[in-house]
Amino acid sequence: TPVSLAACLDEVLALLHPEIARLHVAVERDVAPNVTEISGDRTQLQQVLVNLITNALESLATRPHPRTIRIAVAAAADSVEIRVRDNGPGLPQDLRERLFQSFVTTKPGGMGMGLSICRTIVEAHGGSLSAHDAEPQGAEFRITLPRGGDNDEQ
Repeated sequence: TPVSLAACLDEVLALLHPEIARLHVAVERDVAPNVTEISGDRTQLQQVLVNLITNALESLATRPHPRTIRIAVAAAADSVEIRVRDNGPGLPQDLRERLFQSFVTTKPGGMGMGLSICRTIVEAHGGSLSAHDAEPQGAEFRITLPRGGDNDEQ
């Protein structure tokens, strides 16, 4: 069904607001004006955003201030890109190649399923999910989704 990424993001940020406020994290939201609806499952896309933003919040929990998360949504001719970037400790060197595999975690009590599930959801929507180091510090997760409504997997 048609999904407004701007509305989807706003709903996720409202849901996570108590944790954002508790950790004193500044969230920058930048949705380009040319981003329109995409075809997808709203609940699944929200699940991906919740997981990525929650991971960013957890990475910032013990960091000094300022703590920031920047979420940018931009559109290209045939795709939409969502970037979730934090100024936390960055990606662990030893896990970079396995970050999206099941049961790989950096959290003491983590199960290591979140990023694997996120990638599966994004790929089911015809897109891709990748992780990169952010400059000068932190991590950035990039979701690329097709803009058109021609996704037969939905």
